Amino acid sequence: MAETNLRDMVPDWTGLAPQAALVAAESFSVDSWQRVHLHNLVDGLIVNRLPARRRLCGCAKVWALPPGEHQARLVLVDPDGQVIGAGPPTALRPLAGFTSCTVLAAFASVPLRKTGRHELALEIDRRTVATLPLEVVVGREPGEGGG
Repeated sequence: MAETNLRDMVPDWTGLAPQAALVAAESFSVDSWQRVHLHNLVDGLIVNRLPARRRLCGCAKVWALPPGEHQARLVLVDPDGQVIGAGPPTALRPLAGFTSCTVLAAFASVPLRKTGRHELALEIDRRTVATLPLEVVVGREPGEGGG
C-alpha cells in the first residue's frame, strides 16, 4: 500500500481524518472500569525467520462519528495488500454527549510471510479511514546473543 497522509486518505463522507488514532501492541487488558490497557506497544515486528506467526492486537479510537449506527473492524494487511488478519465487526453507536468510540481486536496468530511494510487498518462501514504502518524485518531482538 502506498504511503498516505492520514488527513488526505479519509473520504469526505466521514470527516474522520483528524479524529482517528490507531495503536498496535502485543496484548491488551480491560479493567473493571472498562478502561483499556495496552501492553508492549509496537511499531514493527522482528522475526527470526519467515514464515512466522505473531500475536498482535490493535486499538483504534474514533472521535466525532457521524450520527447513526456504524460497523467498524480492524484488519492487518501485508505488503501486497492482502488481508492476513481481521477482527470481528464491532457496532458503534455514539450516544448523545459522548463523541468517541473504541475498537479493539486481538489477532492470536498472525501469519507473516514477507518482510516489509504491513498495515493495521481501521475500517468503518467497509471503508478504510485510518492506517498504521508496521514494518516486519528478519533479525534478532536487541540484546539477543551474538556478541
